Amino acid sequence: MTVPPLPAEWLAEPPILDDISTVDGWQHYVEHRDAYQPPALISRAEYDRLPDGHRSLYDMARGIGIANLPRHDTPMGVATTAAIATTLRLNTDNSAPGVRPGLFVSADAGLGKSTLVREIAAEFDTSLRQKAQFFPGVVGNRDRWIPVAWVNVPPKVTISGLCRDILAFYGDVPRSRTYEPELTARVRQIIVECGTRLLVLDDITRLKMHREADQNAADFIRALMETGATVLGIGVNVEQSGLLYEGQASTRNRRLLTQTRRRFTVHTLGSFTDETSEAFAGWLSHLKAIEEDLPLLDKAPGMLTGDDTPAYLLRRTGGVVGTLTRLVSEASIGVLGQRPSGPRTGEYLSREVLDSIVLDHAAENQGLPEPTALSPKATARRGRARNGAFNGKRARDGAA
Repeated sequence: MTVPPLPAEWLAEPPILDDISTVDGWQHYVEHRDAYQPPALISRAEYDRLPDGHRSLYDMARGIGIANLPRHDTPMGVATTAAIATTLRLNTDNSAPGVRPGLFVSADAGLGKSTLVREIAAEFDTSLRQKAQFFPGVVGNRDRWIPVAWVNVPPKVTISGLCRDILAFYGDVPRSRTYEPELTARVRQIIVECGTRLLVLDDITRLKMHREADQNAADFIRALMETGATVLGIGVNVEQSGLLYEGQASTRNRRLLTQTRRRFTVHTLGSFTDETSEAFAGWLSHLKAIEEDLPLLDKAPGMLTGDDTPAYLLRRTGGVVGTLTRLVSEASIGVLGQRPSGPRTGEYLSREVLDSIVLDHAAENQGLPEPTALSPKATARRGRARNGAFNGKRARDGAA
Protein backbone atom coordinates (compact mmCIF):
# COMPACT_ATOMS: atom_id res chain seq x y z
CA MET A 1 0.00 0.00 0.00
CA THR A 2 1.27 3.44 -0.95
CA VAL A 3 1.64 5.77 2.01
CA PRO A 4 0.29 9.25 1.15
CA PRO A 5 2.73 12.15 1.53
CA LEU A 6 2.60 14.28 4.65
CA PRO A 7 0.85 17.63 4.26
CA ALA A 8 3.41 20.41 4.72
CA GLU A 9 1.16 22.23 7.20
CA TRP A 10 1.51 19.33 9.64
CA LEU A 11 5.18 20.24 9.96
CA ALA A 12 4.59 23.96 10.40
CA GLU A 13 6.06 25.57 13.51
CA PRO A 14 4.85 28.88 14.93
CA PRO A 15 7.51 31.61 14.91
CA ILE A 16 9.07 32.56 18.24
CA LEU A 17 7.61 35.96 19.10
CA ASP A 18 8.33 36.26 22.81
CA ASP A 19 11.01 38.97 22.62
CA ILE A 20 9.69 42.39 21.64
CA SER A 21 11.98 44.37 23.93
CA THR A 22 14.51 45.07 21.15
CA VAL A 23 14.17 46.63 17.71
CA ASP A 24 14.93 43.35 15.94
CA GLY A 25 12.55 41.39 18.17
CA TRP A 26 9.79 43.91 17.66
CA GLN A 27 10.17 43.94 13.88
CA HIS A 28 10.20 40.14 13.85
CA TYR A 29 6.91 40.18 15.75
CA VAL A 30 5.34 42.72 13.39
CA GLU A 31 6.33 40.78 10.29
CA HIS A 32 5.56 37.24 11.50
CA ARG A 33 2.72 37.55 14.01
CA ASP A 34 0.23 36.07 11.53
CA ALA A 35 2.62 33.62 9.88
CA TYR A 36 1.48 30.44 11.64
CA GLN A 37 -1.37 28.47 10.12
CA PRO A 38 -2.71 25.48 12.12
CA PRO A 39 -3.39 22.17 10.34
CA ALA A 40 -6.75 21.85 8.63
CA LEU A 41 -9.28 19.68 10.41
CA ILE A 42 -10.05 16.35 8.76
CA SER A 43 -12.97 14.02 9.45
CA ARG A 44 -12.90 11.17 11.95
CA ALA A 45 -13.10 8.68 9.04
CA GLU A 46 -10.12 10.29 7.28
CA TYR A 47 -8.19 10.27 10.55
CA ASP A 48 -8.87 6.56 11.09
CA ARG A 49 -7.53 5.75 7.61
CA LEU A 50 -4.18 7.43 8.33
CA PRO A 51 -1.14 5.23 9.06
CA ASP A 52 -0.22 5.14 12.75
CA GLY A 53 2.82 7.36 12.30
CA HIS A 54 0.78 9.93 10.40
CA ARG A 55 -1.90 9.97 13.10
CA SER A 56 0.72 10.64 15.77
CA LEU A 57 2.20 13.47 13.75
CA TYR A 58 -1.25 14.94 13.08
CA ASP A 59 -2.04 14.82 16.79
CA MET A 60 1.23 16.58 17.54
CA ALA A 61 0.46 19.27 14.94
CA ARG A 62 -3.03 19.75 16.37
CA GLY A 63 -1.58 20.10 19.86
CA ILE A 64 0.60 22.95 18.62
CA GLY A 65 -2.48 24.48 17.01
CA ILE A 66 -4.41 24.32 20.29
CA ALA A 67 -1.56 26.02 22.12
CA ASN A 68 -1.54 28.79 19.50
CA LEU A 69 -5.22 29.47 18.90
CA PRO A 70 -5.92 32.60 16.83
CA ARG A 71 -6.70 35.85 18.62
CA HIS A 72 -10.25 37.11 18.08
CA ASP A 73 -11.44 40.68 18.41
CA THR A 74 -13.84 41.36 21.25
CA PRO A 75 -16.41 44.17 21.33
CA MET A 76 -14.43 45.78 24.15
CA GLY A 77 -11.18 45.50 22.23
CA VAL A 78 -12.67 46.87 19.01
CA ALA A 79 -13.93 49.98 20.81
CA THR A 80 -10.56 50.54 22.52
CA THR A 81 -8.66 50.01 19.27
CA ALA A 82 -10.78 52.56 17.41
CA ALA A 83 -10.34 55.20 20.11
CA ILE A 84 -6.58 54.71 20.33
CA ALA A 85 -6.20 54.72 16.54
CA THR A 86 -7.85 58.14 16.40
CA THR A 87 -5.45 59.62 18.94
CA LEU A 88 -2.43 58.05 17.24
CA ARG A 89 -3.43 59.42 13.84
CA LEU A 90 -3.89 62.97 15.12
CA ASN A 91 -0.68 62.90 17.16
CA THR A 92 1.36 61.52 14.26
CA ASP A 93 0.04 63.97 11.66
CA ASN A 94 0.56 66.93 13.99
CA SER A 95 3.85 68.62 13.02
CA ALA A 96 3.74 71.41 15.62
CA PRO A 97 6.11 71.26 18.60
CA GLY A 98 4.68 70.49 22.02
CA VAL A 99 3.11 67.76 24.09
CA ARG A 100 1.29 64.88 22.40
CA PRO A 101 -1.73 63.55 24.35
CA GLY A 102 -0.90 60.25 26.06
CA LEU A 103 -2.90 57.07 26.57
CA PHE A 104 -3.38 54.53 29.31
CA VAL A 105 -4.93 51.08 28.74
CA SER A 106 -6.20 49.79 32.06
CA ALA A 107 -7.57 46.32 32.81
CA ASP A 108 -7.42 43.51 35.32
CA ALA A 109 -5.07 40.61 34.69
CA GLY A 110 -6.10 38.11 32.01
CA LEU A 111 -8.20 40.51 29.93
CA GLY A 112 -5.63 40.71 27.15
CA LYS A 113 -4.56 44.35 27.46
CA SER A 114 -0.93 43.74 26.42
CA THR A 115 -2.04 41.43 23.61
CA LEU A 116 -4.46 44.07 22.35
CA VAL A 117 -1.88 46.87 22.50
CA ARG A 118 0.71 44.70 20.73
CA GLU A 119 -1.71 44.33 17.84
CA ILE A 120 -2.56 48.05 17.86
CA ALA A 121 1.15 48.97 17.89
CA ALA A 122 1.99 46.44 15.16
CA GLU A 123 -0.82 47.76 12.94
CA PHE A 124 0.37 51.32 13.57
CA ASP A 125 3.95 50.35 12.67
CA THR A 126 2.81 48.68 9.45
CA SER A 127 0.47 51.49 8.41
CA LEU A 128 3.09 54.18 9.06
CA ARG A 129 5.60 52.34 6.88
CA GLN A 130 2.99 52.09 4.13
CA LYS A 131 2.21 55.78 4.47
CA ALA A 132 5.91 56.63 4.09
CA GLN A 133 5.83 55.19 0.55
CA PHE A 134 3.53 58.05 -0.49
CA PHE A 135 4.59 60.73 2.01
CA PRO A 136 8.39 60.50 2.40
CA GLY A 137 8.33 63.33 4.92
CA VAL A 138 7.07 60.79 7.47
CA VAL A 139 10.55 59.29 7.53
CA GLY A 140 12.48 62.51 7.03
CA ASN A 141 16.24 62.52 6.58
CA ARG A 142 16.99 59.60 8.88
CA ASP A 143 19.51 56.79 8.60
CA ARG A 144 17.50 54.66 11.03
CA TRP A 145 13.71 54.79 11.33
CA ILE A 146 11.96 53.06 14.23
CA PRO A 147 8.26 54.05 14.39
CA VAL A 148 7.42 52.03 17.54
CA ALA A 149 9.36 51.29 20.73
CA TRP A 150 8.16 48.77 23.31
CA VAL A 151 9.59 48.85 26.83
CA ASN A 152 8.66 46.80 29.90
CA VAL A 153 8.76 49.02 32.98
CA PRO A 154 11.05 47.38 35.57
CA PRO A 155 10.23 46.90 39.25
CA LYS A 156 11.54 49.60 41.62
CA VAL A 157 11.66 52.19 38.87
CA THR A 158 14.33 54.86 38.71
CA ILE A 159 14.92 57.38 35.96
CA SER A 160 18.33 55.88 35.20
CA GLY A 161 17.00 52.33 35.10
CA LEU A 162 14.09 53.28 32.84
CA CYS A 163 16.44 55.20 30.53
CA ARG A 164 18.72 52.20 30.22
CA ASP A 165 15.77 49.94 29.36
CA ILE A 166 14.57 52.37 26.68
CA LEU A 167 18.05 52.67 25.20
CA ALA A 168 18.41 48.87 25.28
CA PHE A 169 15.41 48.60 22.95
CA TYR A 170 17.30 50.69 20.39
CA GLY A 171 20.50 48.70 20.95
CA ASP A 172 22.18 51.74 22.46
CA VAL A 173 24.12 50.59 25.53
CA PRO A 174 25.49 53.48 27.61
CA ARG A 175 28.63 53.26 29.71
CA SER A 176 28.10 51.92 33.21
CA ARG A 177 29.14 55.25 34.75
CA THR A 178 26.84 57.38 32.62
CA TYR A 179 24.97 59.77 34.87
CA GLU A 180 21.25 60.53 34.87
CA PRO A 181 21.33 63.87 32.96
CA GLU A 182 23.31 62.22 30.14
CA LEU A 183 20.91 59.25 30.06
CA THR A 184 17.76 61.38 29.89
CA ALA A 185 19.26 63.56 27.17
CA ARG A 186 20.27 60.49 25.15
CA VAL A 187 16.79 58.96 25.43
CA ARG A 188 15.14 62.14 24.18
CA GLN A 189 17.70 62.38 21.39
CA ILE A 190 17.33 58.80 20.16
CA ILE A 191 13.51 58.97 20.13
CA VAL A 192 13.69 62.08 17.92
CA GLU A 193 16.55 60.79 15.73
CA CYS A 194 14.76 57.50 15.02
CA GLY A 195 11.40 59.15 14.37
CA THR A 196 9.64 57.07 17.01
CA ARG A 197 5.97 57.98 17.06
CA LEU A 198 4.69 55.47 19.62
CA LEU A 199 6.41 54.59 22.89
CA VAL A 200 4.65 51.74 24.71
CA LEU A 201 5.40 51.31 28.41
CA ASP A 202 4.05 47.96 29.57
CA ASP A 203 3.38 47.41 33.29
CA ILE A 204 3.26 51.17 33.86
CA THR A 205 1.53 50.60 37.20
CA ARG A 206 4.80 49.29 38.58
CA LEU A 207 5.31 52.97 39.30
CA LYS A 208 4.32 53.33 42.96
CA MET A 209 3.59 56.97 43.50
CA HIS A 210 4.30 56.98 47.22
CA ARG A 211 8.00 56.58 46.37
CA GLU A 212 9.96 59.67 45.40
CA ALA A 213 12.02 57.80 42.77
CA ASP A 214 8.83 56.66 41.04
CA GLN A 215 7.39 60.19 41.11
CA ASN A 216 10.56 61.43 39.45
CA ALA A 217 10.27 58.67 36.82
CA ALA A 218 6.69 59.76 36.14
CA ASP A 219 7.95 63.34 35.63
CA PHE A 220 10.50 62.01 33.13
CA ILE A 221 7.82 60.05 31.24
CA ARG A 222 5.75 63.22 30.90
CA ALA A 223 8.83 64.97 29.51
CA LEU A 224 9.03 62.32 26.77
CA MET A 225 5.61 63.46 25.54
CA GLU A 226 7.38 66.49 24.05
CA THR A 227 9.51 64.37 21.68
CA GLY A 228 6.71 63.90 19.14
CA ALA A 229 5.99 60.35 20.34
CA THR A 230 2.69 59.23 21.83
CA VAL A 231 3.28 57.62 25.21
CA LEU A 232 0.97 54.64 25.78
CA GLY A 233 1.05 53.00 29.20
CA ILE A 234 -0.44 49.58 29.99
CA GLY A 235 -1.32 48.69 33.55
CA VAL A 236 -3.67 47.11 36.06
CA ASN A 237 -6.29 49.45 37.52
CA VAL A 238 -4.58 52.66 36.40
CA GLU A 239 -7.29 54.82 37.96
CA GLN A 240 -6.52 53.57 41.47
CA SER A 241 -2.75 53.31 41.08
CA GLY A 242 -1.97 56.93 41.88
CA LEU A 243 -0.53 57.68 38.43
CA LEU A 244 -3.28 60.15 37.63
CA TYR A 245 -2.90 61.97 40.93
CA GLU A 246 0.88 62.24 41.19
CA GLY A 247 1.02 60.33 44.43
CA GLN A 248 1.59 62.93 47.14
CA ALA A 249 1.43 65.86 44.73
CA SER A 250 -1.54 67.38 46.56
CA THR A 251 0.65 68.02 49.57
CA ARG A 252 3.44 69.57 47.52
CA ASN A 253 1.81 71.41 44.67
CA ARG A 254 -1.85 71.13 43.77
CA ARG A 255 -1.16 72.09 40.18
CA LEU A 256 0.69 68.81 39.69
CA LEU A 257 -2.52 66.97 40.46
CA THR A 258 -4.03 67.85 37.10
CA GLN A 259 -0.89 67.50 34.98
CA THR A 260 -1.12 63.77 34.22
CA ARG A 261 -4.92 63.78 34.23
CA ARG A 262 -4.97 66.51 31.57
CA ARG A 263 -2.35 64.82 29.41
CA PHE A 264 -3.58 61.21 29.45
CA THR A 265 -6.78 59.49 28.39
CA VAL A 266 -7.62 56.23 30.17
CA HIS A 267 -9.20 53.41 28.15
CA THR A 268 -10.53 50.66 30.42
CA LEU A 269 -10.79 47.16 28.99
CA GLY A 270 -13.56 45.16 30.62
CA SER A 271 -14.59 41.51 30.65
CA PHE A 272 -17.55 39.87 28.94
CA THR A 273 -20.85 40.11 30.81
CA ASP A 274 -24.47 39.12 30.41
CA GLU A 275 -25.79 42.46 31.64
CA THR A 276 -27.52 43.17 28.32
CA SER A 277 -28.67 41.02 25.43
CA GLU A 278 -26.13 42.75 23.22
CA ALA A 279 -23.30 41.95 25.64
CA PHE A 280 -24.33 38.29 25.87
CA ALA A 281 -24.58 38.11 22.07
CA GLY A 282 -20.95 39.25 21.92
CA TRP A 283 -20.03 36.44 24.30
CA LEU A 284 -21.84 33.89 22.13
CA SER A 285 -20.09 35.18 19.02
CA HIS A 286 -16.71 34.86 20.73
CA LEU A 287 -17.45 31.29 21.84
CA LYS A 288 -18.55 30.35 18.34
CA ALA A 289 -15.31 31.65 16.86
CA ILE A 290 -13.26 29.62 19.35
CA GLU A 291 -15.41 26.54 18.71
CA GLU A 292 -14.70 26.79 14.98
CA ASP A 293 -10.95 27.08 15.62
CA LEU A 294 -10.62 23.99 17.80
CA PRO A 295 -9.10 21.08 15.82
CA LEU A 296 -11.16 18.38 17.57
CA LEU A 297 -12.37 15.47 15.47
CA ASP A 298 -15.65 14.91 17.31
CA LYS A 299 -16.73 18.49 17.98
CA ALA A 300 -20.20 19.49 16.83
CA PRO A 301 -21.98 22.81 16.34
CA GLY A 302 -23.15 24.05 19.73
CA MET A 303 -20.38 22.34 21.69
CA LEU A 304 -19.57 25.67 23.36
CA THR A 305 -22.65 27.66 22.35
CA GLY A 306 -25.57 25.28 22.87
CA ASP A 307 -27.96 24.79 25.79
CA ASP A 308 -26.71 26.48 28.97
CA THR A 309 -23.01 26.04 28.13
CA PRO A 310 -22.44 29.77 27.37
CA ALA A 311 -23.85 30.73 30.77
CA TYR A 312 -21.76 28.01 32.42
CA LEU A 313 -18.57 29.23 30.71
CA LEU A 314 -19.31 32.84 31.63
CA ARG A 315 -19.83 31.82 35.25
CA ARG A 316 -16.64 29.74 35.38
CA THR A 317 -14.37 32.27 33.72
CA GLY A 318 -15.96 35.52 34.87
CA GLY A 319 -15.93 36.60 31.22
CA VAL A 320 -12.12 36.91 31.30
CA VAL A 321 -10.66 36.13 27.87
CA GLY A 322 -7.40 34.69 29.20
CA THR A 323 -9.19 32.36 31.61
CA LEU A 324 -11.55 31.16 28.88
CA THR A 325 -8.63 30.44 26.54
CA ARG A 326 -6.88 28.46 29.25
CA LEU A 327 -10.00 26.45 30.09
CA VAL A 328 -10.77 25.54 26.48
CA SER A 329 -7.14 24.86 25.54
CA GLU A 330 -6.37 22.59 28.51
CA ALA A 331 -9.65 20.72 28.05
CA SER A 332 -8.88 20.24 24.34
CA ILE A 333 -5.40 18.91 25.04
CA GLY A 334 -6.96 16.53 27.57
CA VAL A 335 -9.30 14.92 25.02
CA LEU A 336 -6.88 14.93 22.09
CA GLY A 337 -6.52 11.39 20.73
CA GLN A 338 -9.51 9.94 22.60
CA ARG A 339 -11.88 7.71 20.66
CA PRO A 340 -15.66 8.25 20.86
CA SER A 341 -17.81 5.75 22.69
CA GLY A 342 -21.11 7.54 22.09
CA PRO A 343 -22.57 11.00 21.53
CA ARG A 344 -20.53 13.90 23.00
CA THR A 345 -17.54 11.70 23.74
CA GLY A 346 -14.08 11.30 22.25
CA GLU A 347 -12.55 14.60 21.18
CA TYR A 348 -15.47 16.60 22.52
CA LEU A 349 -15.61 19.20 25.30
CA SER A 350 -18.39 17.92 27.50
CA ARG A 351 -19.39 19.51 30.78
CA GLU A 352 -17.57 16.73 32.63
CA VAL A 353 -14.35 17.46 30.74
CA LEU A 354 -14.62 21.21 31.35
CA ASP A 355 -15.36 20.65 35.03
CA SER A 356 -12.14 18.64 35.40
CA ILE A 357 -9.93 21.64 34.57
CA VAL A 358 -8.67 23.63 37.54
CA LEU A 359 -8.40 27.32 36.67
CA ASP A 360 -6.52 30.21 38.22
CA HIS A 361 -7.16 31.09 41.85
CA ALA A 362 -9.27 34.14 41.02
CA ALA A 363 -11.59 32.14 38.76
CA GLU A 364 -11.94 29.26 41.20
CA ASN A 365 -12.73 31.59 44.12
CA GLN A 366 -15.13 34.05 42.52
CA GLY A 367 -17.49 35.62 44.99
CA LEU A 368 -15.50 34.60 48.04
CA PRO A 369 -14.24 37.38 50.31
CA GLU A 370 -10.54 38.15 49.96
CA PRO A 371 -8.43 37.22 52.99
CA THR A 372 -7.35 40.17 55.10
CA ALA A 373 -3.62 40.70 54.87
CA LEU A 374 -1.80 41.08 58.17
CA SER A 375 0.60 43.95 58.65
CA PRO A 376 4.31 43.06 59.03
CA LYS A 377 4.11 43.88 62.76
CA ALA A 378 1.08 41.66 63.25
CA THR A 379 2.79 38.84 61.35
CA ALA A 380 5.85 39.19 63.54
CA ARG A 381 3.68 39.04 66.66
CA ARG A 382 1.94 35.92 65.40
CA GLY A 383 5.25 34.22 64.75
CA ARG A 384 6.69 35.07 68.17
CA ALA A 385 6.48 32.42 70.88
CA ARG A 386 4.09 33.26 73.68
CA ASN A 387 5.69 34.34 76.97
CA GLY A 388 4.76 31.67 79.49
CA ALA A 389 6.45 33.19 82.51
CA PHE A 390 3.15 33.60 84.36
CA ASN A 391 1.59 30.33 83.24
CA GLY A 392 2.98 28.30 86.12
CA LYS A 393 2.22 28.31 89.81
CA ARG A 394 4.90 30.88 90.67
CA ALA A 395 3.30 33.82 92.52
CA ARG A 396 3.16 37.02 90.46
CA ASP A 397 4.39 40.30 91.87
CA GLY A 398 1.83 41.57 94.37
CA ALA A 399 -0.05 38.27 94.40
CA ALA A 400 -0.54 36.15 97.51
